[in-house]
Amino acid sequence: MYRDRIKQIYNHLSPSYRKVADFLLDNYREAAFLNASSLAQHLKVDPATVVRFSQRLGYPGYPELADEVRGIVKEEFLAERAPAVAGSVSLTIPESVRQDIQNLEEFLVRNPTGVLSQIADQTRRARSILAVSEGTGVHLVAFFVEQLRLAGRQAEVIPLDGAQSAQVLAGIGSGDLVIGIGYSHYATDVAAILRVADEMGAETIGLAESLTSPVAMAARTVLQVPQKAIGPLASMASVLGFLSATAQSVCLENRPDFVQQTGGSTQTFSSLAAKRNALVRDQMDNASQG
Repeated sequence: MYRDRIKQIYNHLSPSYRKVADFLLDNYREAAFLNASSLAQHLKVDPATVVRFSQRLGYPGYPELADEVRGIVKEEFLAERAPAVAGSVSLTIPESVRQDIQNLEEFLVRNPTGVLSQIADQTRRARSILAVSEGTGVHLVAFFVEQLRLAGRQAEVIPLDGAQSAQVLAGIGSGDLVIGIGYSHYATDVAAILRVADEMGAETIGLAESLTSPVAMAARTVLQVPQKAIGPLASMASVLGFLSATAQSVCLENRPDFVQQTGGSTQTFSSLAAKRNALVRDQMDNASQG
């Protein structure tokens, strides 16, 4: 396959050859509809470069390489429309991905654009952003909080432990935003935290599949997050999609802080690496002298 051939020689390709290789790897569906001249024009390289690159991979010319690319696209097209086979493990992953895509689309249908825009504004204006969830959702809110911190925002995960959550909640009030995620009707701890946060003047947002869940009942603003799945586990795609999109929105609003934060982290990492290498060299020198 052409992808394997590219992989074998990629590190030895010239810049112009690498432009062709990158396009065939990342945009192969578009490349399938381009001849050598069109591809060269798109990439701003000489048409002869496309031909020679194809020959470098072992093909007589670009038409033969393009035929293989079109064959891959055709196979993917047919696979996307193939009916699911009952009990087929091999189809679990693509079918599950399609279900997640459907969940994301349904998320946009169930939650009006105006509400999503309002939440984005609340998140950008909030003095601090706190998030809480149950079960595996704890990892999602940890990811969300870390993304917000990279954007220079004050963010924190609220633990479900009673004493610890009370300590965090004691410092919130007007201007703060609390986001709670509940996957089931048993998310009473998350619901209780949302109610306390609301009583203390913070804005509260609840994410739940059912509008009758404790989290939905406790939050001031509610988002429905479809969780249909092919398998026995609830899908987290719509929740993760919302959290990721919200974090992206905040990062765009706080781009200078984000750039400064990531730049500072890079410099610190470089400094740590240099000092670590120096210590390793000292240890090796001491060991050789001893």
